Amino acid sequence: MVVKLFLTGIIFISLIGIIGVISIVNNFSPYHSGPIVLVLFYLSLFIGSSGIFTLVAFLIRIFLRKGKYIEQINSSFRQGILLSIILVGCLFLQSREILYWWSALILVGTMGMVEYLLS
Repeated sequence: MVVKLFLTGIIFISLIGIIGVISIVNNFSPYHSGPIVLVLFYLSLFIGSSGIFTLVAFLIRIFLRKGKYIEQINSSFRQGILLSIILVGCLFLQSREILYWWSALILVGTMGMVEYLLS
C-alpha cells in the first residue's frame, strides 16, 4: 500500500516537473527572461529529473535485489536526488560557461562522498 502510494506520488510530481520544464522552454526565451524564470526552470528540472531517477533506480533495485521495498525506496529516493543535483549542477555550470571536466569530476565526487556517508 505504501509502495503504491509512493510510486503514484513520484510519478505525479515527476510529470508536473516535466510539464514545467517543457512549458518554460516553449514560452520563455533564455536571453530575455529574468532570474525568476531561470530559477523556476532549474527547480522544475530538478523535480522532474529526481522523480525519473528515483523511479529508474527503484525499478533497477526491484529487478536486481529481492528485499524490503521501504529500504529500496529510501535508497532510490536518495540516489535520485543526488543524481539530479549532479545534472542540474552541471547544466548550471555550463550555462555560466564554467563547466570543465575537473569541475564536473569534483561535483560527481562530492555527491559520491555524500552517498557513501548517507548509506
